[in-house]
Amino acid sequence: MQVQKILLLVKSLKDIAEYLGVHYSTVSRAIKRVEQEDEKWHCKT
Repeated sequence: MQVQKILLLVKSLKDIAEYLGVHYSTVSRAIKRVEQEDEKWHCKT
């Protein structure tokens, strides 16, 4: 997952949220949505 690789480059969701000016739970939900979309596109059926 590319999102997980990106997250390794920063210290925490709080750091991302602080940079963007939003609450960390907002960042967490957005990441989960991106991961779900990524899984849909790469689903091996």
